[in-house]
Amino acid sequence: MRFITNNIMSGSVSSSGTVKSTSIHGIDSTSAEDERSISRADGISYYDGSEQPGTVNMIRTGLGQISKRPGYTICKKSEQFGTLGGVFKFSSPDKELYFFISGDVMAVSSSCYDFESEDTVTVDLPDDFDDCTAMQSEDCMFFLNGNFVFIYRIDDGEIFYIGSDGSTTVTEYTNPFEGLYLPVLFIGCTPDGAGSSYEAVNLLNPYISEQFVCDGAANEFTVHMDIKSNSTVHAFTKTSDGQWTPAAISSNTQRTVKFVMPPPATSVEGEDNLKIIYLYDSFAQNAYKIAKCRSMTMYGVAGYKDRVFLAANSDLPNMIYYSDMDNHLYFPDLNYLKVGQSDTQIVLLAGDDTRLAVICNDNIYMVSGNTQDPQTAVEFLPNALFLISGIFRTARPMGSALTEVFDNEVVYLTEKGVSAITASGVLDERYCQNRSAMINYHLQKEQLENCKMIAYDDFLVISNRSDTLYLLDSKQYFKSGSEPFSYRQYDGYIWKGVNAKYLWEHQGYLYFSDGEYIFRFNKNFVSNSDYRDEVNITDGQVVYNTINAYWETPAIYCQSFHVNKFFERMGTLLSSQMASDGALLNTDVKICAKFDNDDWRVIKDYGGELSVFRYENISYPRFTYSDRPQSYAVYKRLLHKRGRSIKLRFENNNFDQPFTLRSFLIEYTIM
Repeated sequence: MRFITNNIMSGSVSSSGTVKSTSIHGIDSTSAEDERSISRADGISYYDGSEQPGTVNMIRTGLGQISKRPGYTICKKSEQFGTLGGVFKFSSPDKELYFFISGDVMAVSSSCYDFESEDTVTVDLPDDFDDCTAMQSEDCMFFLNGNFVFIYRIDDGEIFYIGSDGSTTVTEYTNPFEGLYLPVLFIGCTPDGAGSSYEAVNLLNPYISEQFVCDGAANEFTVHMDIKSNSTVHAFTKTSDGQWTPAAISSNTQRTVKFVMPPPATSVEGEDNLKIIYLYDSFAQNAYKIAKCRSMTMYGVAGYKDRVFLAANSDLPNMIYYSDMDNHLYFPDLNYLKVGQSDTQIVLLAGDDTRLAVICNDNIYMVSGNTQDPQTAVEFLPNALFLISGIFRTARPMGSALTEVFDNEVVYLTEKGVSAITASGVLDERYCQNRSAMINYHLQKEQLENCKMIAYDDFLVISNRSDTLYLLDSKQYFKSGSEPFSYRQYDGYIWKGVNAKYLWEHQGYLYFSDGEYIFRFNKNFVSNSDYRDEVNITDGQVVYNTINAYWETPAIYCQSFHVNKFFERMGTLLSSQMASDGALLNTDVKICAKFDNDDWRVIKDYGGELSVFRYENISYPRFTYSDRPQSYAVYKRLLHKRGRSIKLRFENNNFDQPFTLRSFLIEYTIM
């Protein structure tokens, strides 16, 4: 029981009782307010027609208790860019890098918010990348905007891009993007073009190579693909010591390369001693296959996340392309998967240690990787096969970058809220479970495809990129009767006044940007004293906002909903918090009540009833005393007759006051 109602009978005409809380939680918007648990905040106010959440700017700070959220601090104003269009993070055991994007310019910095420091590198992008997704591989950072794939190599800062029209940084073979794999398309070729297929075309590289066995007489050689017109062809012959040296070419046509002198015959019978490297004409026809992708993940075989997977191409909606193992810049044109039908639209990719989830507009396709030969050792995993191992129904997913690993599950946003991919059950429906029933009423009113999401600490944080954050708490959950196929539903919270267009984490802090400023929430979700928001800087001065936090109950009818009652008295148990120097922080509460369909009335205003009196101007360590214990109760008389139900709102919007609500109690008498 979350609440205990004690009735004390007094004769046969009247009785009295109390309603008291034993545990206080977040929002409950799953049903009508009179059907909800009183331990939860009201999700919808049915009486006055408003649709405001019943808990605002509160967060769980202990099991069964909630507090005012911490404030946030200005870290940086984006004066260099004017407006930030994206912030992304690369993290490895060796280093962390942050990528700040504004249109077609990107700053790369080791600082999580300072993109004007001495070590910052500015990079020109080939397109407007404000609306892009990004993900890291082992040694590179990939950026996708549906028109370009832009790659930044971490070790040396080299860049590479490929566009859907075939545009690329690789314009000359003599200065290619180092590490961009050059495949050998055919080996053992004769001058007339016959040979053996060896490697697949690299979708990232406009150059290919073919190797020939020379007879010392042939002067013209035929390649297998059309050479791009007005491009330079490169040729090399192998010397007796095994070194490749340039060979002079007199001319080339569509598929023929003519040399000034016939290349010498091979010194070893059957060994290739001529290599021809050229731009192939159909590169632009291949480039769009990955350049138009919008989703990426890492996945492999036997728990190794050693391949890059790309999908969500609007022109090839059901196709997935993946790189070679441990070679993330080699995308063979034969490395692809098809899921569903030709009109199946892949929206998201999400990989864990054992499965790849391909989240489509109607189903989830689970992909498993295996070696071609079950006896093959792990070191021969380049021969892996990726096959569809299961198909499960799901609600329509929203957005191309809205996946996170939260509470050891892959979660993503759908039209019905936050869904999780799980193997906790046998039935297909149990693989795609809803996790956000408590806040779905409010969440589904948002433009979910535009939201951003991040897993931080024990919370999943979802931003509508305007003014509101939605949070799910993995430490407090329960089974929901309204979601029969869900194993658990997480407690939910709503924060107002947070314009988080982008979210990221650094050293235990949550950062966000509204495009103009970069902010940092005070330490985790438990602050010492900074319970106020720094919203902007005007005339060199920081402008603060108070945090308006409140928690309200649904309608409380007590045990006898059909009879009038005399509400007499209530009590509220609050907790102060300790500052970093050990002093107790001031806190207070404003309490409002609504009886039946009446308006809200204030039954207890602030009035200076604080837990601590402080001498602010003392320079030595703060000299304070407390006239109340750390946890203390506030009592008020209600004196309301002939009411059937009561709603209560507990509020605090004072500067630097933590406001932790632990419990409340109502006394009533049946008339």
